[in-house]
Amino acid sequence: MSFDHRPPVRLASAEGAQLAADCPRIAALVPRLAQALEEESPERFDLTALTPTERALLDDITGQGDVSGRLIGTEGPPVLITETVLTGLWRVRRDDPSGATVAETLEAGSVPTDLLAHVARLPAEIPLEVAPEGAEAAQALLTEIAAAAARWRPGQPNYAVTVAPPVLPDPAERWLWRQLGSGPAELEVRGEGGGCRIVATAIRGVWSVRYFNPAGGLQLDSIEIGAVPAALQAAAEDRRDSAARLRQIAAAYFA
Repeated sequence: MSFDHRPPVRLASAEGAQLAADCPRIAALVPRLAQALEEESPERFDLTALTPTERALLDDITGQGDVSGRLIGTEGPPVLITETVLTGLWRVRRDDPSGATVAETLEAGSVPTDLLAHVARLPAEIPLEVAPEGAEAAQALLTEIAAAAARWRPGQPNYAVTVAPPVLPDPAERWLWRQLGSGPAELEVRGEGGGCRIVATAIRGVWSVRYFNPAGGLQLDSIEIGAVPAALQAAAEDRRDSAARLRQIAAAYFA
């Protein structure tokens, strides 16, 4: 996750003053977003009624951060998630089958509530099947993952295990992923030092977390157990920094 201290492009220009004057709803929204970022409970703000001018100004203020992805439900099209440049402020969009946006919100919080809701529906138990010949090395790891998932409780640190070779040979790793399955969330975290791809498994609280170097090579292939992987969580300190930045914008351009 990142925190961008650069001024928004439109607000830093002469055009910005006119945009602010034309968008009183955005002027009112910015301090509300700042306050919400400092609260413990997540809060959503509906964006679907914004005019094109209001949307352009809000896009300029919030930008696009390092986290993006989609949530896949049993019904309807995917839910698209993007963190803004303001850590802890998330853009959540739902499109219809034709690609037209039907709902869009900004949400202030550690992680989007839609993400938590999607993975909360998953079963909590891992079927402990016997590994076939050639995949025996994965048996103990699957048992460890199942035990850690059963022990984990909210508020505890996440538990992580490495699964890539040489920890597991290829046949064992393939069998392990078949047992865990694919879940309803796929996200990517980008950074200067590389990236991270996060995929929910079909088991609640069990995630595939893969780290890549800047060239795209796999550095670490792991399973993380917890409500959501640590790489997705916006810390309270970072959310307060985002709130301070929004208050600076409000004081400079909307006062």
